[in-house]
Amino acid sequence: MKPSAENRFTVRLGRIHAPSGSRKFVKLAGQVRRAARQFGRASRRSYGSQHRSNGTLYFQRRVIVKISIVKMAGKGAARQAAHVDYIARESAAKERDIADGLLTDSETPDKETSDGRLYDASTEMEDGKDFIERTKDDPHQFRIIVSPEDSLKMKDLTLFTRDLMTGMEKDLCTKLDWVAANHYDTATPHVHVVVSGRDEAGKRLLMPRKYISYGIREQAERLVNLELGPMPIREAGQKLARQVTQERLTALDRGLLKSAVDQIVDVGTMPKQGESWTRRLDIERLKYLSRMGLAEKLSPTHWKLSTDMEHRLRSLGERGDIIKAYHKTLRRQNVGTHDLASIVYEPKTDGANPVIGKVMGVGVLDDVSDRAYCVLGTIDGQSVFVKMGAAENIEDISAGEVIEITPNVALTKPSDKTIDEIASRNGGVYSLAAHMKVDPSARPEFLKAHIRRLEALRRSKLVMRQKDGSWRVPADYLDKVTGLESRRGNLRPVNTRVLTHGNLQKHARLMGRTWLDQQLVKETDELSETG
Repeated sequence: MKPSAENRFTVRLGRIHAPSGSRKFVKLAGQVRRAARQFGRASRRSYGSQHRSNGTLYFQRRVIVKISIVKMAGKGAARQAAHVDYIARESAAKERDIADGLLTDSETPDKETSDGRLYDASTEMEDGKDFIERTKDDPHQFRIIVSPEDSLKMKDLTLFTRDLMTGMEKDLCTKLDWVAANHYDTATPHVHVVVSGRDEAGKRLLMPRKYISYGIREQAERLVNLELGPMPIREAGQKLARQVTQERLTALDRGLLKSAVDQIVDVGTMPKQGESWTRRLDIERLKYLSRMGLAEKLSPTHWKLSTDMEHRLRSLGERGDIIKAYHKTLRRQNVGTHDLASIVYEPKTDGANPVIGKVMGVGVLDDVSDRAYCVLGTIDGQSVFVKMGAAENIEDISAGEVIEITPNVALTKPSDKTIDEIASRNGGVYSLAAHMKVDPSARPEFLKAHIRRLEALRRSKLVMRQKDGSWRVPADYLDKVTGLESRRGNLRPVNTRVLTHGNLQKHARLMGRTWLDQQLVKETDELSETG
């Protein structure tokens, strides 16, 4: 039967699980507001329950993907071996917590599907020695962290990861050699994956920049949406509503800061269609911020935000994470807690002293943001929380070791001052000829050290090498270098050193004999019991 004019239709194909047609995930608060506006218009046009059902909007479930490329030359192979050992060691965190009574099985995915081991495409393994051995000569390797926002709802992270890696193999047109581990040491369970830098033919594995930036995340989001289904507007709204009373920086706060003019937020303007309920969330959040001293009501419709609101909310969020991690570590050790103000080691404060102690535990506050920590039992009986910066800084630290922590002071190098002085005299240009003119006695090795420093800064885009071999140096060179070193210091705020038995005795003598005497008495008692 031929279609009549009345029942003729055209099929349009779109992306599965992407009702908005957008390839880019939009921030939650803004996305919900726009969806609510569209939903409001759809509801007013509708009269039956079926039409209202058709007006419901859905969103992609978000997955955060972080990828880094590690060169294997020099110390790269040793660092990678330490990393594989670390992710295998920390993958059992969930099982330890359940055994210690810190979590229940209902708070984590099915224990049968993730038993705290490394795994690859088909098998589980006790350790990654075989992978480390066969990939030690790789030119580079890929470290990938995959963190689905709704991972607590997912049944099997291991199966999800295997499906993700199969999809990556199809995209890259090659088999991949990889190992992975599921981590449950943060509020959001996530996966660590290490991928060999060689393809199945043994050639150097390259990933396109766009694939690293977007492709892996899109694969992961597709799989999460297939398992859990797209997120309905009601669920997105509930997530947003839970942010009203959170003592950390939230999507609601970012929206308020963005809409503020000279720190003043006007909530009296007529909300757009469908946005009245999200406006109510903004008002409730402002009321909560005022109780925290971060917002002030100037009139029924105008609120003034504190100038340091963002900084204080970020600090409060970090403080909450620290408290949870600190108490969790001490409970495992059956140690009493202390006042938080006295236990957090602050290396950036003036006159910060080194601290020596036994490692009670290490972990990560947030893998995606690279915030690792260590808790030390010091010689005076305190339990000190140390912010370690990037996760790689704790890969070679194990519980039970005695280590020394010292501040990593971000300082400019002597060569920086020389480079700045010579460039200032030479119209903003540094060259070997200009250097020799200022210091004719400079040795070749001394000059090469300055060139190496400039090469390192060129990779950070602070200086520019010119065709004649000279270097264009900005007028604010020293300020920019100081800022760069400070940012690097945030990635490694402290230096660590494992102490041998001899060094431990030496430091104990310098700090007083009380702790050392206790150890000697303990050893004497043990010898008496065995003798």
